[in-house]
Amino acid sequence: MDGPDFGSDVRDRRHDPLAMDQTAGRPENGYVDITVPQNTGCPAKLKSFCFKNMDWVRRVSVEPALLIVMITMGLTGGVSIQYVQHRIYENYNISGGSGGPCSNQSANQSAAEKDAADQAASELNGFNVISGFAGGLPALFVTLIISAASDRVGRKLPLLLPVAGMLLGTCVFLVVSILHLPIVVILISNVVLSFTGGYPLFFSGCSGYVADTTAKKDRTFLFALLFTLALVGSGIAGIGAGYWIKGGDFTDPFWLAFALQLAILLYLMFWVPETVDTSKSESESETTEPKSSKLSAVWKGLSGILGVAEEGRRVWLLLALTVLFLVMGVFGAINSILFVRLLSFPFCWTSVLIGYFNASKPFINGLGLTLGSRYLTKCLQDYAVIQLGLLSTLGMLIIICLSTETYGMFLVNVVGCLHALPPAILMAKMSKIIEPSLQGALFSLTGTTESLANLLGPFMLGLIYQGTLNTFPLTVFIVMIGLTALTMLIVGVLMFMESQSPNKLVYEQLQTDGETEDDEVVG
Repeated sequence: MDGPDFGSDVRDRRHDPLAMDQTAGRPENGYVDITVPQNTGCPAKLKSFCFKNMDWVRRVSVEPALLIVMITMGLTGGVSIQYVQHRIYENYNISGGSGGPCSNQSANQSAAEKDAADQAASELNGFNVISGFAGGLPALFVTLIISAASDRVGRKLPLLLPVAGMLLGTCVFLVVSILHLPIVVILISNVVLSFTGGYPLFFSGCSGYVADTTAKKDRTFLFALLFTLALVGSGIAGIGAGYWIKGGDFTDPFWLAFALQLAILLYLMFWVPETVDTSKSESESETTEPKSSKLSAVWKGLSGILGVAEEGRRVWLLLALTVLFLVMGVFGAINSILFVRLLSFPFCWTSVLIGYFNASKPFINGLGLTLGSRYLTKCLQDYAVIQLGLLSTLGMLIIICLSTETYGMFLVNVVGCLHALPPAILMAKMSKIIEPSLQGALFSLTGTTESLANLLGPFMLGLIYQGTLNTFPLTVFIVMIGLTALTMLIVGVLMFMESQSPNKLVYEQLQTDGETEDDEVVG
Protein backbone atom coordinates (compact mmCIF):
# COMPACT_ATOMS: atom_id res chain seq x y z
CA MET A 1 0.00 0.00 0.00
CA ASP A 2 1.49 3.29 -1.08
CA GLY A 3 1.13 6.38 1.04
CA PRO A 4 2.27 9.98 1.13
CA ASP A 5 5.93 10.76 0.56
CA PHE A 6 7.25 12.79 3.47
CA GLY A 7 10.54 13.67 1.77
CA SER A 8 13.88 12.02 1.33
CA ASP A 9 15.16 13.50 4.59
CA VAL A 10 12.78 11.35 6.64
CA ARG A 11 14.18 7.87 6.39
CA ASP A 12 12.08 4.78 5.76
CA ARG A 13 11.99 3.02 9.12
CA ARG A 14 12.02 -0.69 8.40
CA HIS A 15 10.97 -3.21 10.99
CA ASP A 16 13.92 -5.62 10.80
CA PRO A 17 16.20 -6.72 13.68
CA LEU A 18 18.42 -3.97 15.06
CA ALA A 19 22.10 -4.77 15.34
CA MET A 20 24.03 -4.05 18.52
CA ASP A 21 25.67 -1.08 16.83
CA GLN A 22 23.24 0.89 14.69
CA THR A 23 25.94 2.17 12.38
CA ALA A 24 27.50 -1.23 11.82
CA GLY A 25 24.09 -2.78 11.23
CA ARG A 26 23.04 -0.28 8.55
CA PRO A 27 22.44 -1.89 5.16
CA GLU A 28 23.98 -0.61 1.95
CA ASN A 29 20.99 1.56 1.07
CA GLY A 30 21.66 3.67 4.14
CA TYR A 31 18.41 2.90 5.94
CA VAL A 32 18.38 2.25 9.65
CA ASP A 33 16.50 -0.85 10.76
CA ILE A 34 14.46 -1.07 13.93
CA THR A 35 13.08 -4.01 15.86
CA VAL A 36 9.50 -5.09 16.28
CA PRO A 37 9.78 -7.54 19.20
CA GLN A 38 7.26 -10.30 19.71
CA ASN A 39 6.05 -8.77 22.97
CA THR A 40 4.60 -5.53 21.62
CA GLY A 41 1.60 -5.18 23.87
CA CYS A 42 -0.64 -5.65 20.82
CA PRO A 43 -3.24 -8.46 21.08
CA ALA A 44 -2.61 -11.42 18.81
CA LYS A 45 -5.71 -10.74 16.71
CA LEU A 46 -4.56 -7.17 16.10
CA LYS A 47 -0.89 -7.84 15.32
CA SER A 48 -1.52 -8.23 11.61
CA PHE A 49 -3.52 -5.01 11.65
CA CYS A 50 -0.83 -3.20 13.60
CA PHE A 51 2.30 -4.19 11.75
CA LYS A 52 1.44 -5.76 8.38
CA ASN A 53 0.67 -4.03 5.10
CA MET A 54 1.41 -0.67 6.71
CA ASP A 55 4.44 0.35 4.62
CA TRP A 56 3.26 3.95 4.21
CA VAL A 57 2.83 4.33 7.96
CA ARG A 58 6.43 3.26 8.57
CA ARG A 59 7.66 6.51 7.07
CA VAL A 60 6.51 8.23 10.27
CA SER A 61 6.11 7.00 13.81
CA VAL A 62 6.22 9.33 16.81
CA GLU A 63 5.87 12.52 14.77
CA PRO A 64 2.04 12.41 14.53
CA ALA A 65 1.82 11.64 18.25
CA LEU A 66 4.03 14.62 19.10
CA LEU A 67 1.93 16.92 16.91
CA ILE A 68 -1.39 15.82 18.47
CA VAL A 69 -0.01 15.94 22.01
CA MET A 70 1.16 19.51 21.45
CA ILE A 71 -2.28 20.41 20.05
CA THR A 72 -3.87 19.14 23.25
CA MET A 73 -1.35 21.04 25.35
CA GLY A 74 -2.10 24.17 23.32
CA LEU A 75 -5.80 23.66 23.99
CA THR A 76 -5.47 23.01 27.70
CA GLY A 77 -2.58 25.31 28.61
CA GLY A 78 -3.96 28.68 27.55
CA VAL A 79 -7.56 27.80 28.42
CA SER A 80 -6.67 26.73 31.96
CA ILE A 81 -4.77 29.98 32.61
CA GLN A 82 -7.67 32.08 31.35
CA TYR A 83 -10.13 29.98 33.35
CA VAL A 84 -8.11 30.64 36.51
CA GLN A 85 -8.01 34.33 35.63
CA HIS A 86 -11.79 34.33 35.12
CA ARG A 87 -12.34 32.77 38.55
CA ILE A 88 -9.89 35.15 40.29
CA TYR A 89 -11.43 38.21 38.64
CA GLU A 90 -14.86 37.01 39.76
CA ASN A 91 -13.64 37.10 43.36
CA TYR A 92 -12.63 40.76 42.90
CA ASN A 93 -15.87 41.66 41.07
CA ILE A 94 -13.93 42.53 37.91
CA SER A 95 -16.15 41.84 34.91
CA GLY A 96 -14.80 40.73 31.54
CA GLY A 97 -17.28 42.48 29.27
CA SER A 98 -16.74 42.93 25.61
CA GLY A 99 -13.54 44.82 26.14
CA GLY A 100 -11.70 41.92 27.71
CA PRO A 101 -10.93 40.89 31.30
CA CYS A 102 -9.40 44.26 32.19
CA SER A 103 -12.08 46.44 30.63
CA ASN A 104 -12.36 48.22 33.99
CA GLN A 105 -8.96 49.74 33.28
CA SER A 106 -9.92 53.23 32.10
CA ALA A 107 -9.17 56.85 32.73
CA ASN A 108 -12.16 57.10 35.09
CA GLN A 109 -11.07 54.14 37.19
CA SER A 110 -11.07 54.76 40.92
CA ALA A 111 -8.12 54.05 43.18
CA ALA A 112 -9.98 51.12 44.78
CA GLU A 113 -10.70 49.54 41.39
CA LYS A 114 -7.09 49.94 40.30
CA ASP A 115 -5.89 48.39 43.54
CA ALA A 116 -8.26 45.45 43.08
CA ALA A 117 -7.04 44.95 39.50
CA ASP A 118 -3.40 44.99 40.65
CA GLN A 119 -4.16 42.46 43.39
CA ALA A 120 -5.95 40.21 40.91
CA ALA A 121 -3.00 40.34 38.47
CA SER A 122 -0.58 39.61 41.32
CA GLU A 123 -2.70 36.66 42.51
CA LEU A 124 -2.88 35.27 38.98
CA ASN A 125 0.90 35.48 38.57
CA GLY A 126 1.40 33.88 41.99
CA PHE A 127 -0.91 31.02 41.07
CA ASN A 128 1.06 30.43 37.86
CA VAL A 129 4.34 30.40 39.79
CA ILE A 130 3.08 27.92 42.40
CA SER A 131 1.43 25.79 39.74
CA GLY A 132 4.62 25.61 37.71
CA PHE A 133 6.70 24.68 40.75
CA ALA A 134 4.27 22.00 41.97
CA GLY A 135 4.05 20.57 38.47
CA GLY A 136 7.75 20.64 37.68
CA LEU A 137 9.64 19.26 40.66
CA PRO A 138 8.59 15.57 40.47
CA ALA A 139 9.09 15.58 36.69
CA LEU A 140 12.82 16.13 37.24
CA PHE A 141 13.31 12.70 38.80
CA VAL A 142 10.70 10.90 36.70
CA THR A 143 12.25 12.09 33.45
CA LEU A 144 15.76 11.25 34.62
CA ILE A 145 14.89 7.69 35.68
CA ILE A 146 12.40 6.65 33.00
CA SER A 147 14.36 8.04 30.05
CA ALA A 148 17.61 6.44 31.19
CA ALA A 149 15.82 3.14 31.79
CA SER A 150 14.34 3.24 28.28
CA ASP A 151 17.66 1.92 26.91
CA ARG A 152 16.70 -1.37 28.57
CA VAL A 153 12.91 -1.37 29.06
CA GLY A 154 12.06 0.19 25.71
CA ARG A 155 11.07 3.55 24.26
CA LYS A 156 7.31 3.07 24.57
CA LEU A 157 7.27 3.60 28.34
CA PRO A 158 8.42 7.27 28.17
CA LEU A 159 5.87 7.76 25.39
CA LEU A 160 2.84 6.16 27.05
CA LEU A 161 3.28 7.34 30.64
CA PRO A 162 3.12 11.12 29.97
CA VAL A 163 0.07 10.78 27.70
CA ALA A 164 -1.74 8.81 30.41
CA GLY A 165 -0.89 11.55 32.90
CA MET A 166 -2.17 14.25 30.55
CA LEU A 167 -5.40 12.31 30.18
CA LEU A 168 -5.87 12.19 33.95
CA GLY A 169 -5.01 15.88 34.28
CA THR A 170 -7.64 16.75 31.68
CA CYS A 171 -10.21 14.80 33.66
CA VAL A 172 -9.33 16.79 36.80
CA PHE A 173 -9.91 20.10 35.02
CA LEU A 174 -13.25 18.91 33.63
CA VAL A 175 -14.41 17.99 37.12
CA VAL A 176 -13.32 21.39 38.49
CA SER A 177 -15.00 23.30 35.67
CA ILE A 178 -18.28 21.38 35.66
CA LEU A 179 -18.71 21.25 39.45
CA HIS A 180 -17.23 24.74 39.99
CA LEU A 181 -14.75 23.42 42.56
CA PRO A 182 -12.05 25.67 44.08
CA ILE A 183 -9.32 26.49 41.56
CA VAL A 184 -6.66 25.15 43.90
CA VAL A 185 -7.86 21.68 42.88
CA ILE A 186 -6.36 22.37 39.44
CA LEU A 187 -2.96 22.01 41.10
CA ILE A 188 -3.77 18.31 41.35
CA SER A 189 -3.77 18.19 37.56
CA ASN A 190 -0.24 19.59 37.41
CA VAL A 191 1.00 17.26 40.13
CA VAL A 192 -0.47 14.21 38.38
CA LEU A 193 1.08 15.28 35.09
CA SER A 194 4.43 15.87 36.76
CA PHE A 195 4.59 12.40 38.34
CA THR A 196 4.07 10.91 34.89
CA GLY A 197 6.90 12.97 33.40
CA GLY A 198 4.83 15.44 31.40
CA TYR A 199 6.09 17.02 28.21
CA PRO A 200 9.84 16.71 29.05
CA LEU A 201 9.58 12.92 29.36
CA PHE A 202 7.41 12.62 26.25
CA PHE A 203 9.77 14.74 24.15
CA SER A 204 12.72 12.80 25.55
CA GLY A 205 11.05 9.57 24.44
CA CYS A 206 10.41 11.01 20.97
CA SER A 207 14.04 12.12 20.73
CA GLY A 208 15.31 8.67 21.69
CA TYR A 209 12.96 7.05 19.19
CA VAL A 210 14.18 9.29 16.37
CA ALA A 211 17.82 8.68 17.34
CA ASP A 212 17.17 4.92 17.18
CA THR A 213 15.73 5.06 13.68
CA THR A 214 17.83 7.65 11.82
CA ALA A 215 21.37 8.08 10.57
CA LYS A 216 23.62 10.67 12.21
CA LYS A 217 23.78 12.94 9.18
CA ASP A 218 19.98 13.31 9.21
CA ARG A 219 19.54 14.06 12.90
CA THR A 220 20.04 17.83 12.84
CA PHE A 221 17.11 18.28 10.48
CA LEU A 222 14.94 15.65 12.15
CA PHE A 223 15.48 17.09 15.63
CA ALA A 224 14.58 20.47 14.20
CA LEU A 225 11.48 18.81 12.74
CA LEU A 226 10.52 17.56 16.20
CA PHE A 227 10.85 21.06 17.64
CA THR A 228 8.86 22.44 14.70
CA LEU A 229 6.03 19.96 15.26
CA ALA A 230 6.01 20.88 18.94
CA LEU A 231 5.73 24.58 18.08
CA VAL A 232 3.12 24.18 15.34
CA GLY A 233 1.03 21.77 17.37
CA SER A 234 0.84 24.16 20.30
CA GLY A 235 -0.41 26.93 18.01
CA ILE A 236 -2.97 25.08 15.89
CA ALA A 237 -5.57 25.13 18.66
CA GLY A 238 -4.96 28.75 19.67
CA ILE A 239 -7.58 30.49 17.52
CA GLY A 240 -10.33 27.93 18.12
CA ALA A 241 -9.70 27.96 21.86
CA GLY A 242 -9.90 31.77 21.85
CA TYR A 243 -13.37 31.76 20.27
CA TRP A 244 -14.49 29.02 22.65
CA ILE A 245 -13.45 31.13 25.63
CA LYS A 246 -15.10 34.24 24.15
CA GLY A 247 -18.35 32.29 24.11
CA GLY A 248 -17.89 31.62 27.81
CA ASP A 249 -17.26 27.89 27.43
CA PHE A 250 -14.12 26.52 29.09
CA THR A 251 -15.03 22.82 28.97
CA ASP A 252 -15.36 22.15 25.22
CA PRO A 253 -11.61 22.55 24.52
CA PHE A 254 -10.88 20.04 27.28
CA TRP A 255 -13.42 17.55 25.93
CA LEU A 256 -11.65 17.73 22.57
CA ALA A 257 -8.28 17.34 24.31
CA PHE A 258 -9.64 14.30 26.18
CA ALA A 259 -10.68 12.61 22.91
CA LEU A 260 -7.35 13.38 21.21
CA GLN A 261 -5.27 12.18 24.16
CA LEU A 262 -7.23 8.94 24.34
CA ALA A 263 -6.72 8.38 20.60
CA ILE A 264 -2.97 9.03 20.88
CA LEU A 265 -2.69 6.66 23.84
CA LEU A 266 -4.22 3.87 21.73
CA TYR A 267 -2.05 4.85 18.74
CA LEU A 268 1.14 4.55 20.77
CA MET A 269 0.06 1.26 22.33
CA PHE A 270 -1.00 -0.62 19.20
CA TRP A 271 0.50 1.18 16.20
CA VAL A 272 3.98 2.49 17.02
CA PRO A 273 6.52 -0.38 17.16
CA GLU A 274 9.21 -0.73 19.81
CA THR A 275 12.79 0.14 18.79
CA VAL A 276 14.54 -1.59 21.69
CA ASP A 277 14.69 -5.37 21.89
CA THR A 278 13.81 -5.61 25.59
CA SER A 279 14.22 -9.39 25.77
CA LYS A 280 17.75 -9.12 24.35
CA SER A 281 18.61 -6.27 26.71
CA GLU A 282 17.38 -8.22 29.73
CA SER A 283 19.30 -11.38 28.76
CA GLU A 284 22.49 -9.39 28.23
CA SER A 285 22.12 -7.58 31.55
CA GLU A 286 21.55 -10.88 33.36
CA THR A 287 24.68 -12.33 31.74
CA THR A 288 26.94 -9.42 32.55
CA GLU A 289 25.36 -8.16 35.78
CA PRO A 290 22.93 -10.78 37.12
CA LYS A 291 22.34 -8.94 40.40
CA SER A 292 22.07 -5.40 39.07
CA SER A 293 18.85 -3.52 39.70
CA LYS A 294 17.03 -1.19 37.37
CA LEU A 295 18.29 1.82 39.32
CA SER A 296 21.88 0.63 39.03
CA ALA A 297 21.34 0.18 35.30
CA VAL A 298 20.04 3.73 35.11
CA TRP A 299 23.08 5.01 37.02
CA LYS A 300 25.39 3.02 34.76
CA GLY A 301 23.84 4.64 31.70
CA LEU A 302 24.08 8.15 33.13
CA SER A 303 27.67 7.68 34.27
CA GLY A 304 28.48 6.23 30.87
CA ILE A 305 27.46 9.52 29.26
CA LEU A 306 30.22 11.33 31.12
CA GLY A 307 32.60 8.38 30.84
CA VAL A 308 32.73 8.51 27.03
CA ALA A 309 33.19 12.29 27.08
CA GLU A 310 36.88 12.29 27.86
CA GLU A 311 39.70 14.63 26.80
CA GLY A 312 37.62 17.79 26.92
CA ARG A 313 34.37 16.34 25.60
CA ARG A 314 33.06 16.00 29.16
CA VAL A 315 33.46 19.75 29.70
CA TRP A 316 31.89 20.40 26.31
CA LEU A 317 28.89 18.25 27.20
CA LEU A 318 28.38 19.96 30.57
CA LEU A 319 28.62 23.41 29.01
CA ALA A 320 26.18 22.37 26.28
CA LEU A 321 23.71 21.25 28.97
CA THR A 322 24.21 24.62 30.68
CA VAL A 323 23.36 26.42 27.45
CA LEU A 324 20.28 24.22 27.06
CA PHE A 325 19.22 25.04 30.64
CA LEU A 326 19.56 28.80 30.17
CA VAL A 327 17.80 28.81 26.79
CA MET A 328 14.85 26.69 27.93
CA GLY A 329 14.55 28.60 31.21
CA VAL A 330 14.21 31.90 29.37
CA PHE A 331 11.75 30.32 26.90
CA GLY A 332 9.47 29.10 29.67
CA ALA A 333 9.58 32.40 31.52
CA ILE A 334 8.82 34.42 28.38
CA ASN A 335 5.76 32.32 27.60
CA SER A 336 4.23 32.50 31.08
CA ILE A 337 5.10 36.11 31.99
CA LEU A 338 4.27 37.57 28.58
CA PHE A 339 0.88 35.85 28.73
CA VAL A 340 0.05 37.57 32.03
CA ARG A 341 1.39 40.90 30.73
CA LEU A 342 -0.79 40.79 27.61
CA LEU A 343 -3.90 40.13 29.70
CA SER A 344 -3.14 43.12 31.94
CA PHE A 345 -2.98 46.88 31.48
CA PRO A 346 -1.99 48.55 29.12
CA PHE A 347 -2.68 45.78 26.56
CA CYS A 348 -5.85 44.15 27.99
CA TRP A 349 -6.05 41.60 25.18
CA THR A 350 -9.20 39.57 24.65
CA SER A 351 -9.22 35.77 24.48
CA VAL A 352 -9.59 35.94 20.67
CA LEU A 353 -6.56 38.19 20.30
CA ILE A 354 -4.61 35.90 22.64
CA GLY A 355 -5.67 33.01 20.40
CA TYR A 356 -4.32 34.70 17.26
CA PHE A 357 -1.07 35.53 19.06
CA ASN A 358 -0.66 31.97 20.36
CA ALA A 359 -1.40 30.59 16.90
CA SER A 360 0.91 32.91 14.96
CA LYS A 361 3.88 32.48 17.29
CA PRO A 362 4.39 28.70 16.83
CA PHE A 363 3.81 28.85 13.07
CA ILE A 364 6.33 31.67 12.58
CA ASN A 365 8.84 30.04 14.92
CA GLY A 366 8.29 26.65 13.29
CA LEU A 367 8.91 28.13 9.85
CA GLY A 368 12.09 29.82 11.06
CA LEU A 369 13.24 26.62 12.75
CA THR A 370 12.62 24.41 9.72
CA LEU A 371 14.17 26.77 7.17
CA GLY A 372 17.01 27.68 9.50
CA SER A 373 17.99 24.09 10.22
CA ARG A 374 17.63 23.18 6.57
CA TYR A 375 19.47 26.03 4.86
CA LEU A 376 21.43 28.07 7.41
CA THR A 377 23.34 24.98 8.54
CA LYS A 378 24.50 24.45 4.95
CA CYS A 379 26.17 27.84 4.64
CA LEU A 380 27.09 28.53 8.29
CA GLN A 381 28.74 26.55 11.06
CA ASP A 382 26.47 25.16 13.75
CA TYR A 383 27.79 27.58 16.35
CA ALA A 384 27.05 30.54 14.08
CA VAL A 385 23.47 29.34 13.66
CA ILE A 386 23.14 28.98 17.43
CA GLN A 387 24.37 32.54 17.89
CA LEU A 388 21.84 33.76 15.31
CA GLY A 389 19.10 32.07 17.30
CA LEU A 390 20.26 33.77 20.49
CA LEU A 391 20.41 37.14 18.69
CA SER A 392 16.82 36.52 17.62
CA THR A 393 15.91 36.00 21.27
CA LEU A 394 17.66 39.23 22.23
CA GLY A 395 15.74 41.17 19.58
CA MET A 396 12.48 39.66 20.76
CA LEU A 397 13.12 40.70 24.38
CA ILE A 398 14.13 44.24 23.37
CA ILE A 399 10.90 44.71 21.42
CA ILE A 400 8.89 43.46 24.42
CA CYS A 401 10.55 46.13 26.54
CA LEU A 402 9.95 48.93 24.04
CA SER A 403 6.51 48.09 22.68
CA THR A 404 3.25 49.39 24.17
CA GLU A 405 0.99 48.63 21.18
CA THR A 406 -0.65 45.48 19.87
CA TYR A 407 1.19 45.48 16.52
CA GLY A 408 4.50 45.67 18.38
CA MET A 409 3.72 42.50 20.30
CA PHE A 410 2.93 40.65 17.08
CA LEU A 411 6.27 41.91 15.74
CA VAL A 412 7.86 40.00 18.63
CA ASN A 413 6.99 36.73 16.89
CA VAL A 414 8.62 37.82 13.63
CA VAL A 415 11.87 38.99 15.22
CA GLY A 416 12.04 35.88 17.40
CA CYS A 417 11.45 33.43 14.56
CA LEU A 418 14.91 31.82 15.02
CA HIS A 419 14.92 31.60 18.81
CA ALA A 420 14.13 27.85 18.80
CA LEU A 421 17.23 26.92 16.77
CA PRO A 422 19.79 26.64 19.63
CA PRO A 423 18.21 23.73 21.57
CA ALA A 424 17.48 21.73 18.41
CA ILE A 425 21.04 22.02 17.10
CA LEU A 426 22.59 21.35 20.51
CA MET A 427 20.55 18.17 21.03
CA ALA A 428 21.50 16.90 17.58
CA LYS A 429 25.20 17.57 18.25
CA MET A 430 25.08 15.81 21.61
CA SER A 431 23.32 12.81 20.08
CA LYS A 432 26.13 12.37 17.55
CA ILE A 433 28.92 12.00 20.12
CA ILE A 434 27.09 9.45 22.30
CA GLU A 435 26.97 5.78 21.34
CA PRO A 436 23.58 4.24 20.38
CA SER A 437 23.26 2.18 23.57
CA LEU A 438 23.34 5.37 25.67
CA GLN A 439 20.89 7.50 23.69
CA GLY A 440 18.16 7.05 26.30
CA ALA A 441 20.51 8.12 29.09
CA LEU A 442 21.54 11.17 27.07
CA PHE A 443 17.97 12.28 26.50
CA SER A 444 17.18 11.65 30.15
CA LEU A 445 19.82 14.30 30.92
CA THR A 446 18.47 16.70 28.30
CA GLY A 447 14.89 16.05 29.39
CA THR A 448 15.79 16.59 33.04
CA THR A 449 17.67 19.75 32.13
CA GLU A 450 14.64 21.02 30.24
CA SER A 451 12.34 20.09 33.13
CA LEU A 452 14.61 21.85 35.63
CA ALA A 453 14.72 24.91 33.38
CA ASN A 454 10.94 24.94 33.03
CA LEU A 455 10.71 24.72 36.82
CA LEU A 456 13.30 27.25 37.95
CA GLY A 457 13.06 29.66 35.00
CA PRO A 458 9.39 30.65 35.36
CA PHE A 459 9.62 30.35 39.17
CA MET A 460 12.61 32.65 39.73
CA LEU A 461 11.80 35.08 36.94
CA GLY A 462 8.14 35.00 37.92
CA LEU A 463 9.09 36.09 41.44
CA ILE A 464 11.07 38.98 39.95
CA TYR A 465 8.09 39.98 37.82
CA GLN A 466 5.70 39.79 40.76
CA GLY A 467 8.05 41.81 42.98
CA THR A 468 8.50 44.58 40.40
CA LEU A 469 4.97 44.55 38.95
CA ASN A 470 3.93 47.79 40.66
CA THR A 471 7.26 49.59 40.24
CA PHE A 472 9.06 48.63 37.01
CA PRO A 473 7.47 45.53 35.39
CA LEU A 474 10.07 45.43 32.59
CA THR A 475 12.82 44.46 35.06
CA VAL A 476 12.31 40.75 34.43
CA PHE A 477 12.77 41.16 30.66
CA ILE A 478 16.02 43.07 31.22
CA VAL A 479 17.21 40.15 33.38
CA MET A 480 16.32 37.77 30.52
CA ILE A 481 18.41 39.90 28.15
CA GLY A 482 21.37 39.50 30.52
CA LEU A 483 20.87 35.71 30.71
CA THR A 484 20.73 35.48 26.91
CA ALA A 485 23.95 37.48 26.61
CA LEU A 486 25.58 35.08 29.11
CA THR A 487 24.39 32.15 26.99
CA MET A 488 26.02 33.67 23.91
CA LEU A 489 29.27 33.95 25.86
CA ILE A 490 29.16 30.26 26.83
CA VAL A 491 28.52 29.28 23.21
CA GLY A 492 31.61 31.29 22.31
CA VAL A 493 33.57 29.27 24.87
CA LEU A 494 32.31 26.03 23.27
CA MET A 495 33.43 27.25 19.86
CA PHE A 496 36.85 28.25 21.24
CA MET A 497 37.29 24.86 22.95
CA GLU A 498 36.59 23.04 19.73
CA SER A 499 38.96 25.19 17.66
CA GLN A 500 41.80 24.99 20.21
CA SER A 501 41.52 21.28 21.04
CA PRO A 502 44.92 19.59 20.69
CA ASN A 503 43.24 16.42 19.45
CA LYS A 504 40.99 17.42 16.53
CA LEU A 505 39.66 13.88 16.22
CA VAL A 506 37.82 14.31 19.52
CA TYR A 507 35.42 16.70 17.79
CA GLU A 508 35.50 15.20 14.31
CA GLN A 509 32.04 13.67 14.71
CA LEU A 510 30.63 17.08 15.53
CA GLN A 511 32.20 18.80 12.55
CA THR A 512 31.47 16.22 9.86
CA ASP A 513 27.86 15.67 10.95
CA GLY A 514 28.42 11.94 10.90
CA GLU A 515 28.84 11.58 7.13
CA THR A 516 32.43 10.33 7.38
CA GLU A 517 31.48 7.49 9.69
CA ASP A 518 28.61 6.41 7.47
CA ASP A 519 30.82 6.30 4.39
CA GLU A 520 33.45 4.24 6.18
CA VAL A 521 30.92 1.64 7.25
CA VAL A 522 29.25 1.36 3.89
CA GLY A 523 32.56 1.24 2.09
